[in-house]
Parts: sequence; structure tokens; C-alpha cells
Amino acid sequence: MSTATTTTTPPATTSSSQPAGTDPETTTPTSSSSGGSRPADTVRFGGIQAAIWRNLTKEGEPRYSVTVERRYADDNGDWHSTGSFGRGDLLSLSKAVDIAHSRIYELEAREKAERSVTSMSRSGPASRGGSGR
Repeated sequence: MSTATTTTTPPATTSSSQPAGTDPETTTPTSSSSGGSRPADTVRFGGIQAAIWRNLTKEGEPRYSVTVERRYADDNGDWHSTGSFGRGDLLSLSKAVDIAHSRIYELEAREKAERSVTSMSRSGPASRGGSGR
């Protein structure tokens, strides 16, 4: 039985050259907040990976979604992904999704705080009760 650890690592890649036997349990933030082609965050738990995607609504509000996959190596050591999960994967799947759920709340709180700071800095000191001098 393995113990779960959460560490911060560089952004994950989709390369199939992942060394055999390596699949650290990590939470990986990325610098992309523009909803580009990279996930806003990636959670790995065992062989399960949950990617958190940031998208914008028509009104410009951020919305998050999650895709989940199981990573495995074939007999040649090449890495693949699947959306199929066996009985033995379900606990890791539920833990990865639970962590992703919590992480989305953290991302939303960070964005709300950043918008608040940005709107305060744009409004100037007079609107914050300052003298405006």
C-alpha cells in the first residue's frame, strides 16, 4: 500500500516519454490563466491524472471543468492514456477528483482576490476613502 503525498512540480507534459515506474502524486499549477491549451492545474494520484481546465463564458467569467485519465505503460514501456477505470483505480480516481474539486475552489478564490485588487487599484484612492491628494 502506497502513501499519498502532494508536491509541487513543474508543469506536466503530454509526452509519451515518461520513464517507466515514475508517476508521482502531485498537484501541478501552471502559469497559464488565459484558458489556453494547457490545464490551469493538474492533479495526479497514482496512475490517475485529473486536468483542471479554465474556460471563459461569453460574459468573460471563468468556469472550470475537469478531464480525468488513467496513465499506463504498455509492454514496450510506451505511455498511454485511457478514460476507462478498473475496480482497483476507483479509490485513486475519487481522491484525484476530490483534490481537483478543492483546487477549483482555491483557483476561484485567487481569481476573485486578484480581480478585487485590480478593481481597487483602477478606482484610485478617492474611491477607497482616501483624500485623493
